[in-house]
This record gives sequence, structure tokens and C-alpha cells, in this order.
Amino acid sequence: MKDDELITVWCAAGRQAYPHGTVCRLLMLTGQRVGEIANLQRPWINEKERLITLPEWLTKNSKAHVFPYGELVAELLDEIPRRNDTELLFPCRISTERPISGWSKFKEGLEDGVPGWRLHDLRRTYRSIHGQIGTPSAIAERLINHAAAVQTDVEEIYDRWHYIPQMQKAVEAFEEHFRSLLKKADSRSNMFAA
Repeated sequence: MKDDELITVWCAAGRQAYPHGTVCRLLMLTGQRVGEIANLQRPWINEKERLITLPEWLTKNSKAHVFPYGELVAELLDEIPRRNDTELLFPCRISTERPISGWSKFKEGLEDGVPGWRLHDLRRTYRSIHGQIGTPSAIAERLINHAAAVQTDVEEIYDRWHYIPQMQKAVEAFEEHFRSLLKKADSRSNMFAA
């Protein structure tokens, strides 16, 4: 996805707002899978350390995944309504025990004008931006919990480091880059508004 398309989708998701628009924006800023973010629960979020832990039953590789998040994600998380009847951040309308769905309807109603994109493109774009801004490949792969980043049995024995500081640095660089895209788009729209 090109930079201008990404920002167009970001703005359209903002108009959609909670819940689907918020999930869409979180996908852009975290690079996680849609099912992982849609299932997000409050106890998995460490606001003090700014870490999210996805349990092994939720991840594609069946291993718990801990990843840091930045200021933009923190702002989105703060806007999510706190409910007493569920731990889910994005419960569906029918049951507070199940996460939201209806992604095809959401995409149809988004009216972003960007042809042919899919939600998974946001994950690919997140990973590609990390390559563009110089995030080491091993760290970028860890951020999105790719199988390539999962340690072999031997690595698990010898390398017990969690790489959280390196991932935090990469997340900060990503958000700085993303903010610059937002500013660039804002200055362009102001230029044409005059």
C-alpha cells in the first residue's frame, strides 16, 4: 500500500470510529493480525510498560507474543469504552463473549476510495515501512510475530533475551515516520483548501 493510500484509509477508519475503525487503525500501527486485535482484552495490556501480550491460543504460531506499542496506540486504547460486562475491547453486538466480526461490511462502508486493498495489506505495509526506515529484519519480524522470528529449539536454549528494548525503539521510529506521513497529508490538504 502506498503512503497516500495508507493515510486515506487511516482517515476513513477515523470517520468509521469504534469499533471497526479503531481496530483498523490499530492494525496499521501494530502490524498484528485482524483476529488478534479484534480479540484484544484489557488484561493483556500493560499500560505502564506499554506492552501487549497475546496468548498462545490466539496467535498463528501458537506461542505467546509480547510486543510494545507507542503513543498513537496508547491514544487509541484510551478512547475505547471501558465496559464492566466483558474483558474484550471489541465485543460483538450479539454476545460480549465474542469479538466483533463483519469485516466485509466494514470494508464496503469505509468509502476510502482505495481500490482492491485488504485488511492484511495493512500488516504487509507495516512490515514494509519497518524495512524502509531501517528496522533490522529480525526485529521487524518479531514485532509481527512471524514464524521467521520464532526461535528454534537451540536458540531458545541459548538466546533468552526478549528484545523488547529493540522492538520499542523500532515502534518509536515507526510512529515518528507515520506521524510525518500524517503531517505531509495534512499540509497538502490545507494547501488545496485555500
